[in-house]
Amino acid sequence: MPIVVVGKVTNTKDPQGLGRVQVKLQGYANEVEVPWMRLVGSYASNGFGAVLLPEKDDEVLVLKGDGENSDQMVCLGSVYNGGRKPHQPDSDGENNIKALKTRAGNLISISDKSGEESVVVSTPDEKLSIKLDHPSGTITITGKDKIHLSCSSGQVVVDCQQAKVSASGSVSVEAPQISLSGNVSLG
Repeated sequence: MPIVVVGKVTNTKDPQGLGRVQVKLQGYANEVEVPWMRLVGSYASNGFGAVLLPEKDDEVLVLKGDGENSDQMVCLGSVYNGGRKPHQPDSDGENNIKALKTRAGNLISISDKSGEESVVVSTPDEKLSIKLDHPSGTITITGKDKIHLSCSSGQVVVDCQQAKVSASGSVSVEAPQISLSGNVSLG
């Protein structure tokens, strides 16, 4: 009869590159480290999908089939516990925030909170970020040293009602040919 057991991830460097993990099973007289086992994924396809391996030392649940053969075991995923807590708790009970945060602090955060709907992609400490703010209709791109737009064989188009370029230093425009149309005032 299949049972669920608790384990701890000991290795994620699958020698065959199959997205498997090595786990030390707990709850036995002696902890048992099993060979590489498959990991349940939300999207596991041939050459594409979601790659979200648990971290080394994460607590995981393992579905263990009949017998002791590790081929009949599958890692269901990692679980939070008293020592490992979510970075984004559901403090208001509304479940409005969905987020993926890496060990280094890179973050993708989606807010469904009414009036605050947004998507944010940021690096650690939000030094670099892109925020899509639905209520204000604003896209904010934040960079520390440089924001680089590149289009090797096409166009970069800015199409809006009003455009403003300002800098605390100099502004330079360089091209083989520059065309301006409309009322121009240089001051």
